[in-house]
Amino acid sequence: MKTCSIEGCERKHKGKKLCAKHTNLARTPEERAKQNKALRERYASDPEYKQKTLAYQKKWYYNNIERVKASENRRAHQELEETLKELNFSKATREAILEGDGIDEQLAKLKSEPLTLNT
Repeated sequence: MKTCSIEGCERKHKGKKLCAKHTNLARTPEERAKQNKALRERYASDPEYKQKTLAYQKKWYYNNIERVKASENRRAHQELEETLKELNFSKATREAILEGDGIDEQLAKLKSEPLTLNT
């Protein structure tokens, strides 16, 4: 099996002695834009292609639902942590809030409450 010509890469070569990853990285922005435009046109004009694409996306989502949920939870957790930092909560208070359940609810509550400053 022929492999990619990039040192350290053991993937099978696709063309121009490069694997799919390095072939994609070697393309110019104009080439990428041209290919993306062609794919968008095909997606818009071919209902069967659109249906297959949507079916693939749905199948991927259901096969990876736990990973998707974990990613959404991490994003919500990071957003809550950033909000708490912006509001100058102490580190101990931030940790106590972040350890609790219902991060989305806590974040919504923080955003909906008016900010009161003790002066």
